[in-house]
Amino acid sequence: MAQPAAAPRDQVITADCMTSSPPYFFDDGCFRALDATLRDATEAGVWVILTVRSKYGAGQSFETDPGADVFHNATLRAHFYAMWGHVASHYASFDRIAAYEILAEPRDKAVDPALVRAFYDGGCAAAAAADPRTPCMVGGRPYYKLWTFDGAQVVLPNRSNVIYTFDYFQPDGFGSSRVPAYGQAYPCASLCKGWEAQCCPGGTVAGGGDTRATVTFDAAWSADNFERFALPLRAAYRVPLFLNQWGVGYGVGRVDPATGKSGGRYAFMADLAATLQRLDIGWAWWTWRGGGDVDWKNGSSEIIYDYRNGSVGVDTAAVAALAPSM
Repeated sequence: MAQPAAAPRDQVITADCMTSSPPYFFDDGCFRALDATLRDATEAGVWVILTVRSKYGAGQSFETDPGADVFHNATLRAHFYAMWGHVASHYASFDRIAAYEILAEPRDKAVDPALVRAFYDGGCAAAAAADPRTPCMVGGRPYYKLWTFDGAQVVLPNRSNVIYTFDYFQPDGFGSSRVPAYGQAYPCASLCKGWEAQCCPGGTVAGGGDTRATVTFDAAWSADNFERFALPLRAAYRVPLFLNQWGVGYGVGRVDPATGKSGGRYAFMADLAATLQRLDIGWAWWTWRGGGDVDWKNGSSEIIYDYRNGSVGVDTAAVAALAPSM
C-alpha cells in the first residue's frame, strides 16, 4: 500500500475507526488519512480495494465468545452495515476504487457458511445503496481458504457486481523442514497440510483425495489447485475472481552457503505469477511494503523494505520474478 504523500506520518491510521455513536458508528476523523492515502494511490494510476479488517468482528474469539462476531450479533451487524453505507457514500465520487471488501477473512472456523454469505449479502447491499457502480468483494470462511471456495456456499444469489476472492499461502510451511524447497517431490500430506482430502490427487471440495500420493511442488501443482477449486466457481456463476493475497518469506530465497542452494522463492514467485496471468486471475502480494527493522527477516515478505534508519530497500530479485507477469 502506498503511504500518503499529502499527509504527515502521524496521520496514518493506527487506531480503530469503529465507534458506538449512531447513526454511522464510524469515526469521521479516519477519513483524513484514508483520503490522502487513496488519492496518493489513485492519482498515480493505481486501483484501490478498500477493506475492513475486524479481528473480533470476523470471529477471532469464536470458541470463547461465539456471539460476539457480525455473523451472530445482530446489533454489531447493523452497525457494520450503517458504517458501510456511510463509507461508500463518502467514496462514491472517488476514481479508481476497484471494490469494497466487506470484511476481510472471516475467522470463525465453526460458523455456518450460510450465515457468512447472508452477512456479506447485507454488507454488499448497504455499500451498493450508497455507491451502486463500485463492486463489493467477498470470500469464504475461514480465512478465504481456497478449499472452501465453493460457489454454493460463497456466491451471493441474485446479486451482481460482486468480486469473489480467496487467499493462497500454499503450501503451508514452505521453507520449513516439511517443504524446504520448490521443485521437489513430497508426500501429498506435506504439501496439503490442513486440506489433504481435497487437495491430494483425485480430491474435490468434498474430499476424496489420495493422501498417500507423492506430488511434485511446481507450477503445475499450483495451476491444478486453481483449476480445481477457483475456476469452477467462475465458470459456473460467470463472476470475476481475485486472489486476495499470496506470498512467501524472504528467507526461502536466501542461499545456504554450505550448499549454494536456496528454497526457490523467486522461481516459485515467477511461476505462480505467470500461472495467474495465464488463468486471468488478478492478485495482490502480501506484504508489498513494510519493514521497520535493520533488514528483512526470514519470514518477512516485503518487496519494498523501510529500514529503521529511514532508507528504503527493494528486493530486486522479487521484482524481476514478478515483472514479466504484471
